[in-house]
Amino acid sequence: MGNFINLFQTIMFVSIHARDRATTRGRGYAPAALNYLIPLKGEVSNRSQSLMNHEFHSRMISCPRRRAGFTLIEILVVLAIIGLLAGLVGPRVMSALGGARTRTAGLQIKDIETAADMFKIDTGRYPSAAEGLNALVTRPSGLAGWNGPYLKENAVPKDPWGNDYIYEIPSRHGGGFDLYSLGADRAPGGDGEDTDVHNWKE
Repeated sequence: MGNFINLFQTIMFVSIHARDRATTRGRGYAPAALNYLIPLKGEVSNRSQSLMNHEFHSRMISCPRRRAGFTLIEILVVLAIIGLLAGLVGPRVMSALGGARTRTAGLQIKDIETAADMFKIDTGRYPSAAEGLNALVTRPSGLAGWNGPYLKENAVPKDPWGNDYIYEIPSRHGGGFDLYSLGADRAPGGDGEDTDVHNWKE
């Protein structure tokens, strides 16, 4: 990333320097000013100071003012560099965002697991398949010992892709229950954001 920033700065410096030279080339006021301000070695001038000042100011007033702003070519160069940087950095940003969502799903699953464990301590069992995760926030009819809600905000969270977490009991992987998200593609398997996030170990 640092190499691209250095490249950008170098191109901007060269383009602005080229613009400055193109603007002042042939107009004569800078050399003229230097000729009057810094006399050549050995040059003896017998003109009066007032005449020098008069000619100097006359030349400066008659010279065109320096052009401000950027040329179309410079703007296109900047836009091309921005497009290049976006193409290189954009995929990394999206990848980091996808990884953050996957990690968020893992944290939410742990929170739900903890809530289900508290439910079991109070009631002697995990929520049934028919009750589902809603039993963690709403007391099932006739269930003794329930002391919920067990989840924050009194609601079962959705996964980072807006889908419900899947709760299955009994577990098919040796635990008390299975809890998982199918990721962004809502299908088993996948890579990146499509990776399944679950509460059992592979």
